[in-house]
Amino acid sequence: MRQISEFLNKFKNLGLEEKMSKEVIVESVSTILGPGFIAQNDISIRQDVALIKVGGPLKSELILRKEEILSIAREKSATVFKFKIKDLR
Repeated sequence: MRQISEFLNKFKNLGLEEKMSKEVIVESVSTILGPGFIAQNDISIRQDVALIKVGGPLKSELILRKEEILSIAREKSATVFKFKIKDLR
């Protein structure tokens, strides 16, 4: 029989990784485009894809620079946690 602590370890950091991923994406976009373009409230994460809810021109710019944003996000998060986001939409 397993210990209950093993079961509860799954829920130890529930939501923390998603919040950190959102913050890293906001910081990466701010590095490239400048501060204030997106906020954590504009981002939702589903199945390792960051869905960003912004207007047309900004959305186009984000898609054009998607690889650069993801690369910077991976660099920023490398020492803290494993960044699992694979795509921006």
